[in-house]
Amino acid sequence: MQKKLFENIIQNYEILKIVSDKTSKLLKVKCKLNLEVYAIKLVPINHDFKIPHYDVEVSHTNVINCFKVFDSILYQKKYYKAYILEWSEFGDIRSLASSKFKLTNFFFSDIILGLKHLQNLGLFHGDLKPSNILAFKSDTRIVFKLADYGVKYKGIGSYITPEYAPPEYLNREVNSKYDIWCFGCILFELFTGDLPFGSRTNDNQISEILENIQNKPLPKEWMKIKEPYRYIIVRCLTKDAQNRISNYNDILDLLKRKPNLFNRIEYLFYYIKGFKNQDI
Repeated sequence: MQKKLFENIIQNYEILKIVSDKTSKLLKVKCKLNLEVYAIKLVPINHDFKIPHYDVEVSHTNVINCFKVFDSILYQKKYYKAYILEWSEFGDIRSLASSKFKLTNFFFSDIILGLKHLQNLGLFHGDLKPSNILAFKSDTRIVFKLADYGVKYKGIGSYITPEYAPPEYLNREVNSKYDIWCFGCILFELFTGDLPFGSRTNDNQISEILENIQNKPLPKEWMKIKEPYRYIIVRCLTKDAQNRISNYNDILDLLKRKPNLFNRIEYLFYYIKGFKNQDI
């Protein structure tokens, strides 16, 4: 079955591996014309299902390349929208985190630069999480790229991943502050090994996780994270969206900061203010 060729317009692709066989499918394929390996993302043609906004014109070092889009293809007797994407041999960041991969500023800045590029195009990610950040080998280092970005302009965030949802998720409006909250959750998870407000793998119900996001302060583990990452995480995970950091360039500048007395004083005042306002 895995060697079966598609029955329609993309019959030039041979399936090498079925990576994910859920409602939305991910296939590793080889093109019979150029022998290159690609990923094919299949999304059911169903208005009730979130459809990524992959676009062949979204070209950036930190956003996954989309080579072709097929509005309707037949696969296993069902119709899907199909995206021909570049294939990542390294997989997502969780795969790397289990190895000897060391977190560096390159990793964090790659994510922010990808989000910034999407925003410049009037796009937002809307479902940023570790499985949507893929690693690729370049000439000098590993490069990280965003996958499954899916919201054009200020759209409806109906299909949330609860562990990474911001407090304002009930508004169903996705914007840069929504994505920045998700970024903060990812940083917290990578530095501590745990999600800040619980996860379904720990038997938490979705309603409990969302309740924690709304009302619980950040776990004390954030205090053990070194600067400037601790400060960035707290700025990203500020519950009041009005006070949350919103400018991607500001985050990039913070990543470049070297610890000094003036920075420490600035951070301390922000932490005190956050505690006072119950914002962190």
